Amino acid sequence: MSKILTPKYGANKIANVLLKYNYQVKNGDILAGTVIGIERNQTLIDMGLKQAAFLPNTEILNGQTENNKKLRINEIAEFLVLKHENLTNTTIISLSRLTSLRLWERFKQIDFKNMIIFANSEQSIWGGKLADFDGLKCFIPNSHLPKYYRRKTGRDNLLPMKVLEVKDKRYQIIGSSRLAFLKKQSPSLQV
Repeated sequence: MSKILTPKYGANKIANVLLKYNYQVKNGDILAGTVIGIERNQTLIDMGLKQAAFLPNTEILNGQTENNKKLRINEIAEFLVLKHENLTNTTIISLSRLTSLRLWERFKQIDFKNMIIFANSEQSIWGGKLADFDGLKCFIPNSHLPKYYRRKTGRDNLLPMKVLEVKDKRYQIIGSSRLAFLKKQSPSLQV
């Protein structure tokens, strides 16, 4: 029986499996890895590859309420492969994009057609407001915002919102606060 060599970063069960089956890493793969080093601009992750993977600081979670923590040495997590080059054995990975993909999949499971959701108002941009619904960014056009919410500039104001459109390919959610208010008031309206 032949012995499988593990990377120089330590014995790793994931590395054994990758080497045994001669797995070729591709962009978009989700792999587990262990934090082996923290530098000023990046974190080094042992994913069982020939060389450590690079996790830039910009790809670590920022602003997420659930996982708003810094990575520590020997911590194990899952990462999304952004770019893998076979010639140089360089791998760049992301933690924030993996979290966004999982949030998007969870959002698509919600039956939001007859539902009013509440999103935190984040910032006013040209043509509307950006709001945060459980980590996902939603856009509410000014035409679908009551005047009160258009003038309100503070962050973390809850906006009632009814989902107008979901664009899967662009990961976009477009909502309407006016329809949410109309739906709330409709039982009290009479002809």
